[in-house]
Amino acid sequence: PGYLSGTTVPGDVDAAQIAVPRLPESVKGLATFSSDIDSTLRCHANAEVPFNATITVTNLDNSRSVQCVSSIGGAPPETTIVLATATFAEIADLTDAPVPVQITWNST
Repeated sequence: PGYLSGTTVPGDVDAAQIAVPRLPESVKGLATFSSDIDSTLRCHANAEVPFNATITVTNLDNSRSVQCVSSIGGAPPETTIVLATATFAEIADLTDAPVPVQITWNST
């Protein structure tokens, strides 16, 4: 090893400590849409997603994602999340519904 200056030789070095952020909670499932949801910020999510959580929905077929707030109620059993029509259109063509998605959110 080479030293730029000084006479102190480094001793044993403690292991580096790395702060790792908490991973978001996530579930995989199917997303569809409904015109009954009047706000693009709202969505119906299944029981695994906490009420009033800001969630990210990522289409697993094309990697496009959107955010919404799970604050309306539960999704039907055959789907994981129901988005407003305009919100769903940001991640997939309406004719593709339902689409495979990953839903992530941060626990508090």
